[in-house]
Amino acid sequence: MPRPAQEHYPTIGEDALLSDLLALIATSLGVDLTFISRVDGCTLHLDYVHDQGGLGLPAGSAMPLSDTYCGTLLARDAPALAIADTQADPEFARLPSTRDLGVRSYSGAPIVSADGTTVGTLSTLHRQPRTIPASEIALLTLAARIVAQAFAADAERDAARRLKQERERFLSAILHDLKTPLTSVRGYTQMAQRQAARLVPANADLPRYIGHIDQGTTRLLGLIDELTDATRARLGQELTLHRLPTDVVALARGVVAQHAGLTAHRVNVVAAPPALDATVDAARLERVLDNLLANALKYSPARGDVEVCVTREGDAAVIAVQDHGLGIPTADLPHVFASCRRGSNVGRIEGTGMGLAGARHIVEAHGGALTVESAEGVGSTFTVRLPLGAPKDAELEDL
Repeated sequence: MPRPAQEHYPTIGEDALLSDLLALIATSLGVDLTFISRVDGCTLHLDYVHDQGGLGLPAGSAMPLSDTYCGTLLARDAPALAIADTQADPEFARLPSTRDLGVRSYSGAPIVSADGTTVGTLSTLHRQPRTIPASEIALLTLAARIVAQAFAADAERDAARRLKQERERFLSAILHDLKTPLTSVRGYTQMAQRQAARLVPANADLPRYIGHIDQGTTRLLGLIDELTDATRARLGQELTLHRLPTDVVALARGVVAQHAGLTAHRVNVVAAPPALDATVDAARLERVLDNLLANALKYSPARGDVEVCVTREGDAAVIAVQDHGLGIPTADLPHVFASCRRGSNVGRIEGTGMGLAGARHIVEAHGGALTVESAEGVGSTFTVRLPLGAPKDAELEDL
């Protein structure tokens, strides 16, 4: 017996080709209804339906496989099934389609994938008993082969290609982002080792080198967390936030301090209030600001200015990161927060296109918004708006 598909076989949405094929078969044979079904375990799903006789079986209907003529077709492992009068055979007279819908005749052929798995059927229903000629069975068999090929060509191959491309981009992005901090950790570790070997009795630079190691390691852990969040987002899972009252001014200054020793750019922090508490996931918000600041530095001219401005607007904390660098082309702005998308003007400047997508995901999980204003050749301003308090249903970490 052909194996019923255990997973949902990919369909082609509202593909006009398959709808037109069903309409053509129904018109040619003069039957009330034609349909393409998909087998999922013990359930039959009607994915495409042409109901010119008003039987009332809509696309999207699902029913136990054992309660259908298709179930008999698959159980018999037959190349086709023709029932001239359903009421003449007790096996078919008991079925809901015969008993409740008044179906009196059925014809169908299995849809078989290239690996021999039966994934569904192409079938007809009619309210009158009728003689089903061999030419009709041949037509249905040929049409079922066409449907199987359409499924394979338009769904499986395209899905596999998209998945492969996405996986390659994803892995490439991971390797790139992980390589940079690891290289930094290795370099500073080697310097620390050389200095430690010459300690007589101590070296004042050693704590600074070890500090760089710590920063690189922290950055690596942040990237791993970013990858974890991105994977959850791809799976449609919500972030679990660890919210605590946090001084976002101090947090912003801390992020700037981490970059200060690694760049020749001038980074200025402008804070209207000296302190501003918001109930946020501090680690994730730090990752957002780190990404925004790293991008601002990356796309700014050498020794250019970058401003980080923290203000309060009503019940919201607003953090803006402004640079005076490349800017984003107008055509690219609608896609700036899409995963693995980068501006068309970045040239050979390295990057993955993952950070902004993850940053927006984090900000929106807080009930906030991340927006951008940019002009090519002028610069960009990315603005984070976060509610100062946590939602009533949010769970706070124990203090």
